[in-house]
Amino acid sequence: MPTATIIEPTEASLALRHQVDEVWAELEECTAGQLSEERQAEAVQILEQIEASLTLAATRHAQETGGPTAPPEGQAGHM
Repeated sequence: MPTATIIEPTEASLALRHQVDEVWAELEECTAGQLSEERQAEAVQILEQIEASLTLAATRHAQETGGPTAPPEGQAGHM
C-alpha cells in the first residue's frame, strides 16, 4: 500500500518563490503592460489556441511514434 509524504517548502524556497513572482510581474509589465485589457485578453486567447494546436500535434506524434505524450491542454509549463 502506498504511503503519503508531506512536503513543505523551506525558507529558501519561499524566498526564491518571492523572487520568481517579482520577476514574473516585471516580465508581464514589459511584454503586455502597454496593451489594453481587451488586447491582453485577445493575446491570451491566441496563445491558448496555439498551445492547443501544439498539444494536439505532440499527442498525435507520440501516438504515431510511441513516444511520450504531451501534458494536458492548458497545463504546459504553468506554475
